[in-house]
Amino acid sequence: MSRTKKSLLTAATVGTAAFAMMVGGTGFASASPVVSQSHGSCVWSADVVHIGGLPRDGYGTSWYIKTGRNDNTNAKCSFEVQAKFKLQSGQIETVQYGSGRPAHDQAFAKGAARVWSVGLKVCAEGQGCSAWNIQNSTWNK
Repeated sequence: MSRTKKSLLTAATVGTAAFAMMVGGTGFASASPVVSQSHGSCVWSADVVHIGGLPRDGYGTSWYIKTGRNDNTNAKCSFEVQAKFKLQSGQIETVQYGSGRPAHDQAFAKGAARVWSVGLKVCAEGQGCSAWNIQNSTWNK
């Protein structure tokens, strides 16, 4: 490949990557924080994803709150997760639940909403619970 073609290909690749980073910095990918929390041997994470592709202007109609355990121990652990959504009307809706639910994930669909914040608290048997780790989304700064 000629030097000119290599330069053009490199420029196109860098330009595409820069565009993707710019869109990601202002779009949904960076808007919803992934929150991790540990206590004792227990490590959990929580995040919120939009169902059905990227929402326009951060407002989506169907969201999915995901939680997952990230340690490889047999420790008895539990968690509480809290996700706040700001509806297009300005109202804040809060979804909070714990690991006592049969499903550790939950959907949220109450009209056009942005992820406002995600929080997580982890408990380890015999060791109590961690403090809440609450992270604001890029829409709540």
